[in-house]
Amino acid sequence: MIDLIGLFTASLVGMLFGMGVGLVPGMGVSTTFMLVSPILVVFDPIYGLFVFVAVLITSQYFGSITSLTYGVPGELSSYPIIAERDNLLSKIDTALKQTAWGSFVASMVAMLTFVVLMSVGSLWVYIYNYKVFAWVLALAIVATIVFGSKDNAVWLNAVLFGIGLVLGNIGFVRLTGQSWGDMGIEALYQGIPLPALAVGLIVIPALWWSKSHTIGQYAQASVTQPTAWPSIGRGSVFGLIGGLVPGVTYMASTQLSYFIENRINKKHPDRSMRAVVATSSADNAGAVSSLYPLLWLGVPITIGEVMVVWLFEKQNKALNWTTLNQPVQDIPLYWLLLICFVLVNAISYVLSWPGRALAIKLAQHLLTDTAKYFILGFTLLGIVLLSIDQSFNTGVFWTVFLISSAVALLLRRVDWMPLIIGFILQDSVHITLLKLGVISI
Repeated sequence: MIDLIGLFTASLVGMLFGMGVGLVPGMGVSTTFMLVSPILVVFDPIYGLFVFVAVLITSQYFGSITSLTYGVPGELSSYPIIAERDNLLSKIDTALKQTAWGSFVASMVAMLTFVVLMSVGSLWVYIYNYKVFAWVLALAIVATIVFGSKDNAVWLNAVLFGIGLVLGNIGFVRLTGQSWGDMGIEALYQGIPLPALAVGLIVIPALWWSKSHTIGQYAQASVTQPTAWPSIGRGSVFGLIGGLVPGVTYMASTQLSYFIENRINKKHPDRSMRAVVATSSADNAGAVSSLYPLLWLGVPITIGEVMVVWLFEKQNKALNWTTLNQPVQDIPLYWLLLICFVLVNAISYVLSWPGRALAIKLAQHLLTDTAKYFILGFTLLGIVLLSIDQSFNTGVFWTVFLISSAVALLLRRVDWMPLIIGFILQDSVHITLLKLGVISI
């Protein structure tokens, strides 16, 4: 039974993990959410959704602290900030304040946009359910193949997406009532476990190749500069657009905003400050806009969202507009989610600017090899817990995990995100093609 206290607790837990995501180099939202999925799987998936939203929003604020203060990236999207840090050593305090404010404003803009689109989008889904879904799904697939990775060639994204579709179809197929691709191996009847595949291909390489960092130094600012409102506005717009691109959500938002801001302010004395503020604003706007397809139609475009959908599927539930319309103590769930947006953003802003001293001290204890080994150990514990889930065959689970980890470590330059998206979208593709009459059972 979902209750308000439980949703509040889930949001608070998500915020705590989000702080860690932003402050610890190499720890992304998706990686962190996969680590806690063994715990979340025993609760109603709505709680998992609130945890994910809180992690996503909070991490964007604290990634800027690590990047500006110590010169190391928290989130991957913080790299443009690293590039400008040396030009801001005498203005770090001001930069922290302006990036926090830009993040808050951009998130609110993205949230208000979501409210508007949600009202229109819900009408489309209600009237043209599967047709709207088919268009969104098609766009997501095309974007995954064309833009799904900054490291892979387009042809490789297409191949990986196709492999993901095939792997996701192995085992018992609910639509046909028959098994497929299991080669007569009884253990494969339950299919290939997504958590083992995702953690092996995404999480293990990220942790294995991560490095510890030394603490940098900076000077405190003596003068507070005026807020770069035009930069915040441009960053918010680019973030809204970039956030809808599968696979490269934050990189697309931040890199585009960073490039444009540098071009516009090429000769401006505060070019670096404006570039950093715009980047941070785009980061947060992109984080929120990446949720649009997920919350409307249950279409994931990042690995973290893939795990959210998986939590719902584990309990034979769907994540879409109908789900968000269900009441919790007479309040529609989507209004509670919007309240979560506002509260998490407000608290994160307070902690990341006025409370930055505490965050900086916390970062000092996290930028160590000890923290890295702790996270790796926590990951392995999560894998053990998932492997004993009765929904999976234990032998298949460990086989998939070990093979996928070995392949990812050997082929470290390959971004496996398109494969994971193909895996999770297999059911959606199958159902949509059936409804459109393209295929038949």
